[in-house]
Amino acid sequence: MLISPLRSSSVVVILALFLGLWLAACGGGSEVARVTDRPDRDTTVRIAEERPVAPAIEKPAGYEQVDAKRFDDGKMWTFSNPPLAYFNETYDMTADAAWLEQARLGALRFSDSCSASLVSDRGLAMTNHHCARDFITKVSRRDEQLLEEGFYASEPADERRVEGLYVEQVVGIEDVTASVRGVLSESGDDQARAQARRNRIQEIESERTRRVEARDTTLRVEVARMYSGARYTAITYRRLSDVRLVMAPELQLGYFGGDTDNFTYPRYNLDMAFFRVYENGQPLQNEAFFAWNTSGSQAGDPVFVVGNPGTTSRQKTVEQLEFMRDFTLPQQLNALQRRADVLEAYLEGHTAAEDTTNVRNITFSVRNTLKSLNGQWEGLKDPALMARRIDREQALREAVNTTDSLRQSYGDAFVRMTDTQRARRSTADRDAAFVFFGSNILDSRVITRGLYGYYYQTLRRQGVPPAEIADLRESAMDVSDWPDAVEEAFLAIRLDELREAFGPDHPTVRRVLADTTPEDLAASIVERTALTDSTQFVDIFDEGYLDSGDASVSMMQAIGPLFIRHIQSSQSLTDREDNLLAQINRVRLAALGRDTVPPDANFTLRIADGVVQGYADDAGTAVPPYTTFAGMYALYDQHGPDSDWALPERWVDARDQLDQQVPLNLVTTNDITGGNSGSPLLNRQLEVVGLIFDSNLEALPNAFIYRDEQARAVAVDVRAIREALVTVYGADRLVRELTGEAVVRTGSLK
Repeated sequence: MLISPLRSSSVVVILALFLGLWLAACGGGSEVARVTDRPDRDTTVRIAEERPVAPAIEKPAGYEQVDAKRFDDGKMWTFSNPPLAYFNETYDMTADAAWLEQARLGALRFSDSCSASLVSDRGLAMTNHHCARDFITKVSRRDEQLLEEGFYASEPADERRVEGLYVEQVVGIEDVTASVRGVLSESGDDQARAQARRNRIQEIESERTRRVEARDTTLRVEVARMYSGARYTAITYRRLSDVRLVMAPELQLGYFGGDTDNFTYPRYNLDMAFFRVYENGQPLQNEAFFAWNTSGSQAGDPVFVVGNPGTTSRQKTVEQLEFMRDFTLPQQLNALQRRADVLEAYLEGHTAAEDTTNVRNITFSVRNTLKSLNGQWEGLKDPALMARRIDREQALREAVNTTDSLRQSYGDAFVRMTDTQRARRSTADRDAAFVFFGSNILDSRVITRGLYGYYYQTLRRQGVPPAEIADLRESAMDVSDWPDAVEEAFLAIRLDELREAFGPDHPTVRRVLADTTPEDLAASIVERTALTDSTQFVDIFDEGYLDSGDASVSMMQAIGPLFIRHIQSSQSLTDREDNLLAQINRVRLAALGRDTVPPDANFTLRIADGVVQGYADDAGTAVPPYTTFAGMYALYDQHGPDSDWALPERWVDARDQLDQQVPLNLVTTNDITGGNSGSPLLNRQLEVVGLIFDSNLEALPNAFIYRDEQARAVAVDVRAIREALVTVYGADRLVRELTGEAVVRTGSLK
């Protein structure tokens, strides 16, 4: 599953956004950690005397001959700077502005973590089943288990609206770099500069959103940081919030092979779902959409992916990647594994019908993120990958050393980044106490709600008006409940992580735990607190959490200040990194040229080129570009009906009617990452030939550098989607809309 790994829906993000407000309320934030630093621009004389100013870095021993390659920065091209000449020359095509506009308008952002596309002129949208799981669960009625049973609206009236689901279409793109950077001082305090940047971005977004809303209330503007802040783009989105489920197969098809097959290939998944976008109560009337090509593709065909890749780190420095390798990823993996164990233990004792708090879908996402992050970690431990990154960065360092203008403007950026990473490493062990802290998905609800309550009331006491922190309250109300068993285990884990990171003799740890254990304290608090119940939490929050007398208050009064100091210190270093990385990326653009370097992924719309192509695995065995339904049935026969490769009864019954030689999944060299789930796979004419849903394991390190020797994107073949809709599900209305062909109903799904 190629969703963005557990997008950080947490109070941590909210705190970061409100950090400037917090510092102002608390009198300037005197406890923020500082790193001794030289100013940015008053070093011209010293730089001229000390050369080189960007020290050389060495490749790992034995990898001295490994060099960077042309597309190491990847192929996630922006729509504001697309390489149309490269497309046309490489793939013998004639892409132009009209072609690009159709690609842009046919693509959608699906909620806050996936992609989708319009595939008819009546608002029909296609995405992945795994992107739709939560929404399928949400529209299930009493005594229905649509996630297991599947769903098909045979009539328009049967399409089910999903509360809270929206899609977004890009309708405008404008560079606003000058407007953002014009308010920034080129010297002075990093945090002040970062806060000025955030304030200016918010001003631009608010001003432009008011302007576009005046003509269309569905429009909103978002400013995206490109090249780590070297460029800024204002993107106008059209948000449509009436989205209805049309069709979804059973979970056993959308997640065939389970976690074992996740991020692997060969693959046999029907990871698809269809929704319809409505406007003013009627299906959206859209001229731009991607037509269906029932002939599919062939090996060697050029193909394009249009979607919203979530995050890559191809333009961070080598030292930043080394910190991720040594600290960030190991800590995240450890925290995820501990919580995955709790969730899986809970599911073993509860049926799907008993899972009323969405534990199963969250567990799927946790497993997915574990596998994704582990693949990234393995990539950072690969000396060949790091050698290519070092070779590319060394070219930037040499450009600084040999170009007067770059040397004067950015001469000490690399040295200061080294100092910043050294400061990060000095406190990195304690970061483990706060991994996923306050997450709506991965933390105790007592911790998350308690932190919201602590922070909100503290700001109120400092005189911050409620209107200015309304978003904080809204986010607090979005936190859902855990089963008591999960809540107690998660709280015990968090307390244990605090003790491990700071040590049992730390004053805060002693204050929280006293003479008890994390497990005993967690059990005591969960038994007595009101924070495990969303209804009771509303009253406590609004009346003043810190004065409520709740059993969790004393714990949060100890942990809250420690966490705030941690956030302040971490944000100080993050602001420093952001400012320096923006400078380094300005060097990158000056040295390499904007036309040849796409920015890192940031969940904004991109178009990526590639070809349908198999590969050779590590043993030299050829891996074919296509799989078939025959392979799916072979796995079912091998593993049986009680395995991750089980098939629903209707699929077993349809075995003889289904054309088993129809291609089911395929692989391509397209550049994708989390967030691209649900992206359409298109041919040169922008016709649908597949549906992106995953990558293979070899592609996971592509978060740091694009490689296509074995790394592949995995898609559902359009021919398999049609065959399943016709033969297994009898979705004649849907097939007619997609292809224009009349079909005879053979299967059924209601």
